[in-house]
Amino acid sequence: MLRDLRAILDKTEYESLEEEQFQEAAAFLRRKQFIFSDGHGHRKHYELIRRFKGYFAHLFDAFGDELKIDESFGFIGFIPSTSNPPMKMLDTIFLLILAKLHDLEARRANTQNGRASPSPGILIDSFIELTGREKPKKVETKAALKRLEESGVIRLGENDKVSELPLIEVLPTIHVVVTDDYLDILKNFAKCDEEKASSDERMVNEYEQEDPIASVNEIATSGDRL
Repeated sequence: MLRDLRAILDKTEYESLEEEQFQEAAAFLRRKQFIFSDGHGHRKHYELIRRFKGYFAHLFDAFGDELKIDESFGFIGFIPSTSNPPMKMLDTIFLLILAKLHDLEARRANTQNGRASPSPGILIDSFIELTGREKPKKVETKAALKRLEESGVIRLGENDKVSELPLIEVLPTIHVVVTDDYLDILKNFAKCDEEKASSDERMVNEYEQEDPIASVNEIATSGDRL
């Protein structure tokens, strides 16, 4: 990797670039997992990785990670080869529901730049309808949504006056980590009744073991890998 980077920096047209810029961009992406062209503090790293996508793709691939670049929706991310402990059950169910809601809005052409804004009330109603469980407590719901925001698949706004929950913007990155196979699990929830509650638990546990959102907090930053 050092040889590849040096080959780039030795070119006259790139003489204004420095090795530290590449290190910082790779480390920033590893911390965030997803970065956006319009994200606060993201722009310079986004542009550098986009500009030298070949180098960064090889860099991440060297450690078994898959780089994802979507210039249409303006985001860059990666799927790690290793993951943290499984997601919490509530996070998992919310993730699946939000992915489905995003998919529905996209089919109706109700997205802007690949982003959908389902109301928090719809999320909770869908949770109750599909799982047969009671409405989760507000503090638990807010904590779960915050964790999903930190994973780069949603953004949260001010509290909705009706539900008293934060407004949700579902980002197109959600379909990088949630595949059609995972959405099938959500359909299975809809088929379960109260007598199959234990089956619900089993399906979620199976999903959690695969952990579609693999946080990068435990993956070493790339400063010493370049």
